Amino acid sequence: MNDFRDIVNYTAEFRRIEALPRWRGQGMSLEHTLTERFKTHTGTMALRPLQAKALEVLYDRRGLLGALPVGSGKTLITYLAASVLGAVRPLLLIPAHLQDKTQRDFDALAKHWIAEVPEVRTYTWMSRSGQAEFLNEFKPDLIIADEAHHMKNPKAACTRRCIRYYLASRDTTTGQPGVVFCLLTGTLFSRSLFDMHKLMALTLGAEGMPLPHGERECKTWASAVDEKVDMRARPGALGKFMKPGQDPSLQNIRKGLGRRIFETPGILATEDVPVSASITINALDWPMPSACKELIKNLLELDTAPNGDECAPADVYRHLRSLATGFYYQWDPVPPWEWLDARRHWKRYVRDIIAADRGFDTEEQVAKECERVWDIENRGQQEWVEWSLVKNTYKGTAIPHWVSDMTIERIIGHVGNKPILIWVEQIGVGEYLSERTGWPYYHEGGFDEDGNYIEDDPATGPIIVSIGSNKEGKNLQHRWSRALVVTPPANGSTW
Repeated sequence: MNDFRDIVNYTAEFRRIEALPRWRGQGMSLEHTLTERFKTHTGTMALRPLQAKALEVLYDRRGLLGALPVGSGKTLITYLAASVLGAVRPLLLIPAHLQDKTQRDFDALAKHWIAEVPEVRTYTWMSRSGQAEFLNEFKPDLIIADEAHHMKNPKAACTRRCIRYYLASRDTTTGQPGVVFCLLTGTLFSRSLFDMHKLMALTLGAEGMPLPHGERECKTWASAVDEKVDMRARPGALGKFMKPGQDPSLQNIRKGLGRRIFETPGILATEDVPVSASITINALDWPMPSACKELIKNLLELDTAPNGDECAPADVYRHLRSLATGFYYQWDPVPPWEWLDARRHWKRYVRDIIAADRGFDTEEQVAKECERVWDIENRGQQEWVEWSLVKNTYKGTAIPHWVSDMTIERIIGHVGNKPILIWVEQIGVGEYLSERTGWPYYHEGGFDEDGNYIEDDPATGPIIVSIGSNKEGKNLQHRWSRALVVTPPANGSTW
C-alpha cells in the first residue's frame, strides 16, 4: 500500500522559487553610519550589527520578515523603521499585554534617537468589529508587526484586514503595493511550514516569497516536511534544495528547504544567541495532594467539577490543572438554580456532541452551529435555547477555594529567598502565593498590585510571574537565571 498521498512536483512555482537570489549576509556593516544618522546630539546608544542589518534589508527590499531571537533588540528596529524608510503614516501592531512596555521603551528611546514614531495599536483592538475601516481611514504606508506570529492565522480578523488593505493599496498600473510590511517574530515557524504563508506574501510579494503562492501547493510542501501530518507527501522536487551528494532523508530535506527560505532577500534570520548560556531542566515530581484525589476521580468519571459544573472536555482539562495545585473555583454569590440547571444541561449537550465526533471540537463551535440553524430554520436545540435565555442574567465571580496548601508549601520551601521566577498560569495560584509570602505577583501588563513593572524589579528575591501576561516581549533573561514553572504548559510555543 502507498503511504503517500501527494508529491511535491517540479512546477512553474517551484522553478520561480529555485531561481530566487540568495542572500548570505555579505556586505558592509552599517551600524556606525545609521547610528550617526539617527541618534540625537545627546544620545549614547548605538545600533547593534543585527539591528542595522534589519533596517538595511527593510530599506533595500521594501519589506522585512525578521526571525530574530529574544534579546536581539526588536524594539529599536520598530522605533526607527519609519525614519529609515521615509514613511509618514507608520503603524505598529503589538500584543495587548505589551502596550505599557512599548510606551515605556519608546519614551526611553526618544532621548537617544530621532524617529518618526509609529501609531501604536494592539492586535486585539484591530480585531474588534468597530475597527473594520481603521486601515482604510488611517491609510498607513508602513505596517510594523511585532511578535508577528499573532497574525499567522489567515482567518483572524486583524490578519484578514491587513491582507485586504494590502491588496486594495496596490497601484493599478504597476501592481506595486502602497504599504510596506515589516514583520518581526522570534518564532517564524512553530507548527507548520504553512504558518507564515500569508505573511510572507504581504512582506515579499508573490514573486519574492520562497513558498508557493498558491495555498494548495504550499500545503503539499508542508505535508512533506512538517513534524506532524496525517499523511506525509513525498518530498519530490524539494530534494533539489539539498547539498550535492546528501542522503535524501527528511532531516536533509528540511535543512535544504530551510536554507532556501532563510537565504531569500527580505528575510533576516540569525542563529546567533544573544544569551550565551546553557539550560538545565529538572522535574520536581511532587505527589498529588491526597485531598484532591477524590475530586479528580469524580471529575474524570462523572465529568462534574467540584463546584457542581457539568464539564465539556476543555473544562475537564482546566479543572484538572487547578486541582493539581490544590484548589478549584466556586461561584460567588451562588447562582440561581434556573441558571445552574440550564448551564448544566447545555454543558452536557456540548460534551455529547463533541464525543460523537461530528466535526465539532469546542463549545463555541457547537453554539455557533445551534445559532446558525436557529437563524435559518427557526429551530434549535432546546439546551442551547434555554441557556441563551438565562446566561446573561447572572454576573457572579469565580473565586478560588483551596482544598490543600501542600503544593504552595512545597513551592515556598523549595524557593526560599533566592531570586527565582515562579511562573504560574492561574490567577488564583499567583494571588494566594503572593498573599502567603509577600512576594510580588506580576500579571496584567507586567505590573504588580502596587503598580511596579516587572523589568524594574531589583531581582533580589523571588517574584511570581503570570505566564499569560509575561511569556513574550519582556527582557528577563539578563537578571534572572533560575525559574520554577508550577504547572508546565502543554503547548510547545508557550515554552
